[in-house]
Amino acid sequence: MPGAASHAADQAGRNTQLLAQLARVSLAEREALLRGLIEARLGAFLGWPEARRLAPDQRLLALGIDSLRAVDFKILLETELGCALRTSLLFDHPTLEALAHHLVHALGEPPPEAVGAPAPAAPASDGHAPAGPDVGVPRIGEMGEMAQMAQMSEPQLLGVLRAASARLAAIEAARSEPIAVVGIGCRFPGGATTAEQFWQLQLDAIDAITEVPPQRWELSAFHDPDPAAPGKMIARHGGFLGDLALFDAAFFGISAREATQMDPQQRLLLECAWEALEHGGQSPRQLAGAPVGVFIGSGIAEYAWSRHGVSLDRVGPYFSVGESISMVSGRVAYSLGLTGPALTLDTACSSSLVAVHLACEAIRRGECRAALAGGVNLMIIPRISVALSKAEMLSHDGRCKTFSAAANGYVRAEGCGVIHLKRLSDARRDGDRVLAVVRGSAVNQDGASAGLTAPSGPAQEAVIRRALQAGG
Repeated sequence: MPGAASHAADQAGRNTQLLAQLARVSLAEREALLRGLIEARLGAFLGWPEARRLAPDQRLLALGIDSLRAVDFKILLETELGCALRTSLLFDHPTLEALAHHLVHALGEPPPEAVGAPAPAAPASDGHAPAGPDVGVPRIGEMGEMAQMAQMSEPQLLGVLRAASARLAAIEAARSEPIAVVGIGCRFPGGATTAEQFWQLQLDAIDAITEVPPQRWELSAFHDPDPAAPGKMIARHGGFLGDLALFDAAFFGISAREATQMDPQQRLLLECAWEALEHGGQSPRQLAGAPVGVFIGSGIAEYAWSRHGVSLDRVGPYFSVGESISMVSGRVAYSLGLTGPALTLDTACSSSLVAVHLACEAIRRGECRAALAGGVNLMIIPRISVALSKAEMLSHDGRCKTFSAAANGYVRAEGCGVIHLKRLSDARRDGDRVLAVVRGSAVNQDGASAGLTAPSGPAQEAVIRRALQAGG
């Protein structure tokens, strides 16, 4: 067909022109040209009335591209660039910057002026393994037959043994290395939205416990001093945060529609995780792709409970991820582009402590280079407080009296706290401000205590002793 042949020839000509243009510029300019090309083709593909400039970290699927249209756009780019691309292109490289970077390398070798560049220097040691003792010394694992060891001189054998001993010592030291806290992000009752404000609350001895605000539930409808009153709670007090609806969705690249379907706990954690990194002098956007873990303690998802009565006609595409407890940590890892482990933990009252313990252990085992660890809790509906009241766990006068004979229960509270953790040696190397050091931690379980929720004194004593022993 002449028309089809002419169109193919025109397209081939455009491909040749584009590739020639890319070959004449540096690698960085090449990537910039491809970003512009993607923006232009994406605008035409989505029917935008005029061209738009997209942020480098803009997630392309969030612009309204589903899986089928992602394949169509992949085919469009294949035609434009004259090269084969994977069907999962937009899923594997989800942002404008990542896609342009991938296409630079998918098109082949870098431009001629970059080919002769010197090879990059070997990466510097991270300080966790000795670099000197085994320089120029043959390693046992590299020698092949054991018979060769018999041919080594005594100094050579001693060198091998010293190198092996140094490596073992480095491994053992890494297993017990202290972990530094280098940043804090938080939201606590009493208006504490920074670590400094939180410490000031302690210094000023401010009592942040108040009566339940009407924004949570109508206290008169659910309170009764009689603990046996059906559907009522004896507690009138708690620790509460401010307006949970306040959230800058666009800042995190989240649509307004999705933000309204998100558990407020997810929104709080995004803010606190970002602030914990900034508090320690780390730019969150520079961590995309970094092996940083997220370990978050979180209990009952009251937001999900609050939507149990919603008509199925109102269930939308963001309902499942908006209320899933796994997304409490997963959302942080996704939004910041972190590739370490992401775990949401529920071990009741110890959830945040266990999260910090697992984060420290993951760093020591090399599963992640650093970690964000902490916890979040919000009281959205009265149901959970009613249940805890019936279990006689809540204080009727709204005060915790730890170690007192007058203790009559605890007081529920809201809050969110995230700490940025890394090896102490890394923190010192990077010039970080070290706020605290975790030298040891431990976890155990009560076993068969007096009741399912009853604490065990011996078990708690044992875990404290193990933590002290782990800390040296």
